[in-house]
Amino acid sequence: MKKSNPGPYTSTISGEKEGKSMDNSGIENTNTGKLIEDLSNPDIAVRRAAVRQLGDAGEQSVTPLIRSMHENNNPDFRWYAASALVLTGEPAIGPLILAMEDDTTPEFRRYAAAALGQLGEPAVDPLIEAFSRGDKEMREFIALALCRIGDPAIKPLQQLLHSNDAEMRTCAELVLWKMGERGVHALVIEYDPADTGKDNQES
Repeated sequence: MKKSNPGPYTSTISGEKEGKSMDNSGIENTNTGKLIEDLSNPDIAVRRAAVRQLGDAGEQSVTPLIRSMHENNNPDFRWYAASALVLTGEPAIGPLILAMEDDTTPEFRRYAAAALGQLGEPAVDPLIEAFSRGDKEMREFIALALCRIGDPAIKPLQQLLHSNDAEMRTCAELVLWKMGERGVHALVIEYDPADTGKDNQES
């Protein structure tokens, strides 16, 4: 499968000036760098305010935040950075997935997957698509994100059960199984259409 356009993530990850970022028009934005620094501030109110402002800035915050998560491996910092990425919304989805492909460390992938899980339904299709590109370890983090998303991921995963790719079918089965009762039920009725529970789910 052809890899998605990496967007702003790979084009700026190594080219930004320290403490500065570029918005979509190419205008240098020093405020983003300052807000990212504030994610490490001892004052929790300052950190929370920085998360809100970075989230409000939307797409222009995405690349600097992901870059900072690569460079700063402090768990608290990564938690706040991931929270800010969630608030930026859908623009963070593609770059986060590409970042997980690039950074294979479990620690980074854990926070990226947590953010994707919180981004919810819009992240489902890109995450499922990433199954076909990811390594075994990355697929485990994709599964965690889909489990966190929950119900919106069930139907797309059911559809994946009919893929011609046996490995993709296995991925779907494992995620549905990990989802617990709802996922297992979806798995059972997909393989046993005579199950009367299917009518109940679709009603």
